[in-house]
Amino acid sequence: MQTDLRRTIGYYAAFFGLGIILASLGPSLPFFADNIGISLRAASSFITGRSFGYLLGSLLGGRLYDRLAGNQLLAGTLLLTAAALLVLPAVGSQWVLVGMLVLVGIGQGFIDVGGNILLVWTHGERVGPFMNGMYFFAGVGSFLAPLIVAQSVLRSGSIRAGYAVLAALLLPAAVWLLRQPSPPRPVVDEQTVSAPINYRLLIIFAIFFFLYVGAEVSFGGWLFAYVQALPAPETTAGFLTSLFWGAVTVGRLAIIPFVTRLRPMLIVSGCLWAILAGLLLVGLGKQGSIWLVGGGVFVVGAAMAPIFPTTLAMAERRMVLTGTVTGLLFSSASAGGMFLPWIIGRYFESAGSQSLVVILTVSTICALAVLWLLRMRPQT
Repeated sequence: MQTDLRRTIGYYAAFFGLGIILASLGPSLPFFADNIGISLRAASSFITGRSFGYLLGSLLGGRLYDRLAGNQLLAGTLLLTAAALLVLPAVGSQWVLVGMLVLVGIGQGFIDVGGNILLVWTHGERVGPFMNGMYFFAGVGSFLAPLIVAQSVLRSGSIRAGYAVLAALLLPAAVWLLRQPSPPRPVVDEQTVSAPINYRLLIIFAIFFFLYVGAEVSFGGWLFAYVQALPAPETTAGFLTSLFWGAVTVGRLAIIPFVTRLRPMLIVSGCLWAILAGLLLVGLGKQGSIWLVGGGVFVVGAAMAPIFPTTLAMAERRMVLTGTVTGLLFSSASAGGMFLPWIIGRYFESAGSQSLVVILTVSTICALAVLWLLRMRPQT
């Protein structure tokens, strides 16, 4: 029991680091663009590169955790990712930076897959509340990262000191996990592995994850630049980016009492409509009201919080979630995280920052349409 608790502390700390990695890029995009001498449109390649790395890390991670000592693999990933974060602000070439961010994305995928797998192996069927706690710590990391980057820019005019702090925050989890034995791997259920795949449902869910995760990554990644374009100072942009991730954290806690009382379809559809309302506030705030923007940012963050885990639970009710199916769903989500931010980057400067709101509104409406298709299919 004591060993399980120590492992869990390590996975929580690793997911705190995952939140830091996830939320650090958005506030850094303007600095990276200025440092290299490229436009924000070209800087969208940084988000795409990291998302591509996450896709690779997600696909590779599951296989390696099946073959190697999990805690040591997770700890090594944290150390390498910390080193990459430390180097990023000093890179002066666009494509070298894209390559570095691909590596950071691979680390992000390894940490995400590893934390989930190892926590399940540690607690088995009792993992539910521990999983919610782990994602809460990811939200805390996501809340702090933009504040640290913004303070670094405010005090020194650079993100270098901020990234040094972010890299240092990954080290305690790595050191802790290196000292803990890895959990034993469970025996594979051959009947579950060989279960037939419902490809029609799989495609519908995959499209939904593509649209939703693309919207979440886009909003978190481009929000800092959007607020700057109001115009607003870096500190305000950093605060609102942290507000978004803070709202995601609050939303994850607030939804827990309702998960067992409301149908997943109702939760997800309600959250999507709330996202549309929040995007409307963000768009209206473009006329000069930072308070409207802030209110919209909070609504979008809180509404996005329960969508991914709730939809995954919905998928589990509709079809058998084997490792292959889960990997395909996560791959589709990663593809959305690459494509939508890239599209926004194509239009952010030429058509104006309002393109962020327009494109995410369209993607959310499309997600509602996909959800309607799921509602029309009988549950098996």
